[in-house]
Amino acid sequence: MMKKSLRTLEVILKTAERCNLDCPYCYFFYAGNDDYKKHPPLIAPSIANSVASYLQQAIQDYGLEAVEIDFHGGEPMLLKKQAFVRLCSTLRGALDTKCKLRLGMQTNGTLIDDEWIAIFEEFEVGIGVSLDGPAAINDINRVDHRGRGSYADAARGFKLLSEAAKNGRCNAPGLLCVINPSHDARAILRHFVFELGATYIDFLLPDVTRNTVDPYPKQRYGQYLTDLYLEWLTIGRKDVHIRCIARAVSPLVGGRRAGSVYLDAVRSRHAITIATNGDVGPNDIFKIIDRPYFSRYNVATSSLREFMEDEDVKELIEAELTLPKDCRSCCWRDACHGGEVYNRYDKRTGFDNPSSFCVAYKHLYSFIAAHLIESGTVSSSQVCASLGLTEDSDKKAQTYGYAASSDV
Repeated sequence: MMKKSLRTLEVILKTAERCNLDCPYCYFFYAGNDDYKKHPPLIAPSIANSVASYLQQAIQDYGLEAVEIDFHGGEPMLLKKQAFVRLCSTLRGALDTKCKLRLGMQTNGTLIDDEWIAIFEEFEVGIGVSLDGPAAINDINRVDHRGRGSYADAARGFKLLSEAAKNGRCNAPGLLCVINPSHDARAILRHFVFELGATYIDFLLPDVTRNTVDPYPKQRYGQYLTDLYLEWLTIGRKDVHIRCIARAVSPLVGGRRAGSVYLDAVRSRHAITIATNGDVGPNDIFKIIDRPYFSRYNVATSSLREFMEDEDVKELIEAELTLPKDCRSCCWRDACHGGEVYNRYDKRTGFDNPSSFCVAYKHLYSFIAAHLIESGTVSSSQVCASLGLTEDSDKKAQTYGYAASSDV
């Protein structure tokens, strides 16, 4: 079994397990796992103290260099401001001298005001805001419990954060958008950049397994991603960073080293989730999978080492580090790395499967490779070298690269 050599621990810390929005695609409330109903709505000071002690022990046990704590929900800002200040004070006080500590928050942005920004500034909390596009798109799904759209409040909150960043009070906020292939990717990106002034953006494929019924053919996700790539090129601004596009381009232009850097990051970091009651589980997204990963361990009564030695957790780690057998002969394997682990899961066969979005990845990588070659940015032999292909396979890979539109 392959091992992790932990240097960085990411902690998805649930400060609230309720939300002021009611988004129907939310994995936390609508993917079948209802643990949140058994948990307190908000994290208590006693749990925060146990979290700090748990992480101190983890740093000692594993010699961790960095701990990244992502305040999450539901909506994490449902935690009252005073309680959030106490939480940050507890974590900073316990961990700042033990490791490199990064605090961040993923929020729907609707509750952001000047007081919250002052708190973020004091405790150096980085912020990501979830938004699906302009109001006409965002307000289809991102609505409150009375069906009212959230765009106006979220955009206001994002602009407040952006203004604070311009004044040096915090880092520029990020934007996170869930991909819906029925929407116009290029228009959404233009809106984010030119209307909201966003420069750090990511687009997420839906949280699905291979058993999830999807109304859209997977080819359309590939087209959405290639549209993003083309619009990013059209915008032509070096200060605009799109994480999913950078991850696709980097291995094709960066040589084998880019793939090595990615794999090293996978091997050296691990994500856990801590619920409002202190229960420990793997990355929260695994709630979409029908496995008993959560509620076995608690920060008050166990250690990270015990969690990492759990047989089901070991299975997840093995899946994360191992390329599915059907992917090993694919020419894009060193670029895609099999995609997200949860997208590979099937109730019958486990994780040893290509991603649900395999055809979309092939479309994207083929399109980008063809464009890079045609534009003279790289040669076909350089693309092959980046992918670890031999000279014998050069012609095959070049043909594959130029076949972006016909491959799907």
